[in-house]
Amino acid sequence: MSWTQTDLDTLDAAIIKHGKGELLESIAFSEQTYTFATATLEERLSLRSTIVQALNAAAGTPKTYRLAATSKGA
Repeated sequence: MSWTQTDLDTLDAAIIKHGKGELLESIAFSEQTYTFATATLEERLSLRSTIVQALNAAAGTPKTYRLAATSKGA
């Protein structure tokens, strides 16, 4: 499936609703409906991670970042 930013926004809204106690069993995305096996937040966050990785890959954004720590010496 080709994920879109709109799909990510839809899932983010569902995650917010989940936090407010509204448990959704399924979410309709642009190309398909995704049905959750359980009502856990972890399942929704896992799907969110998948969507973010796909969007980053499509945009050419690196998956990881390296931070350099430097000092002037003691």
